[in-house]
Amino acid sequence: MVYVNKMDIMGADFYNVLNMLHERLHCNAVPIQLPIGAEDDFKGIVDLLEMKAYVYYDDLGKDDDDLAEKYFADEEITIDEMKKVIRKSTIANTMVPVTCGTSYRNKGVQKLLDAIVDYMPSPIDVPHIKGTDVNTGEEVERIPGDDQPFAALAFKIATD
Repeated sequence: MVYVNKMDIMGADFYNVLNMLHERLHCNAVPIQLPIGAEDDFKGIVDLLEMKAYVYYDDLGKDDDDLAEKYFADEEITIDEMKKVIRKSTIANTMVPVTCGTSYRNKGVQKLLDAIVDYMPSPIDVPHIKGTDVNTGEEVERIPGDDQPFAALAFKIATD
């Protein structure tokens, strides 16, 4: 996932970053947000999945205003369906979601955190973990879940 930070700083160019991602990293970078303005005129973001604009009127990024809400004309695709496709593509490494904002002024940060939860892999996306029980020496399998026994790999690096 890519987060284009410092959209409020002189020289901020979201679209140039997208071009560099394609040209230099050869990845399928797909914006899921677009900036509203740049540099001193950076005012917010447009969430392309929700089709909503988030305009920040203060320097703390707390004041949201929904400007527009659009629906597909033919067949409506739910946000959850689009999120599932983006998550699957991100985990398969066939797509790189791109977001933007300015962390210093807290504009777009909550949307970034939401995107991380929605699109990045979690323990439920990986196979069960196999390890060795230190007490019995037997191989055991751990399934991710709050109701499962705790398992951890602990290590310490020391330099003298």
